[in-house]
Amino acid sequence: MVLVAIGAALWWGLALTHAQAVHDTLARVLWAAHPPPSPVAAACIIAASVLIIACPCAMGLATPAAIMAGVNVASRRGILIRDGVALEKTGAVTTVLFDKTGTLTIGKPLVVEHQIYGEPEATALAASLARHSMHPLSQAVAALAPGEIAFDQWRELRGSGIQAEKSGQGTLRLGSLRWLDQDGIDIGVAKDFASRWFDSGASVIGLSMNQKLVAAFALRDALKPGAKEVISALRAQGLQVALVTGDNSRTAANIAEQAGISPDRVFAEIAPEKKASLVADLQKRGERVAFVGDGINDAPALEQADLGIAVILPAMPRTSSC
Repeated sequence: MVLVAIGAALWWGLALTHAQAVHDTLARVLWAAHPPPSPVAAACIIAASVLIIACPCAMGLATPAAIMAGVNVASRRGILIRDGVALEKTGAVTTVLFDKTGTLTIGKPLVVEHQIYGEPEATALAASLARHSMHPLSQAVAALAPGEIAFDQWRELRGSGIQAEKSGQGTLRLGSLRWLDQDGIDIGVAKDFASRWFDSGASVIGLSMNQKLVAAFALRDALKPGAKEVISALRAQGLQVALVTGDNSRTAANIAEQAGISPDRVFAEIAPEKKASLVADLQKRGERVAFVGDGINDAPALEQADLGIAVILPAMPRTSSC
């Protein structure tokens, strides 16, 4: 059938006038068709027609079989693909947005330094407060102290931090300094500490008790091996690459520089909901956007993007050194 299709293509491509004359003769007793006047177009259409009519099963199974084989190979490498549509969308992507923690970075930060401001139990309180959160930064703080302190009304605020109540100590918050500052907590005592670590590419979070900052933690995460090469390969394909993170702008700029992302393509201090808005803005400009991030905090952006790629972090260890 392939040889017949090739022969038909050559006939219509190289001898269009003769093939058209034979067609017109047979059309009197069969049916008339309307092949394109261009020899190349006619050759392609006739060849495809022969294959589709003679081998409908083979042609119909080719695409799903290829998709199934590709999905199978990807699954062996730890990549789960929802359906064939996701693969089709990949080819149309023009912009790739990366989250930072656990996406470009390894996702296993360590507390490299912490300071206590007048509360001896601050480290134990922060560790217990963070223990039930699956966020990498929380798990790093949880590894600082063993044991567990009971809290009331514990809740995790996506993109901000953790908040709980404790009898006799009021409201405790553990999260970004930006969030604490927005809640009216004076973070001036940790200004020099935070500035020093922000400049070195670390993340800084604080613990507050009754509207007073009682501790600050500097956490550092390493860039994933091969991350810079991935960014370079995407840019070589003509794709726009950007970093979108809720972290401090100086920390984001440091990681972007290590990964080879242009400074003007860094979007820092972006809340999870705002990430989805950023994706929507790019789509309004005609961009086809792929978003790469974790499947929890970045869920709105993954849903909004033309192609969502969720990076699942391995379970964090319960013990660590700092």
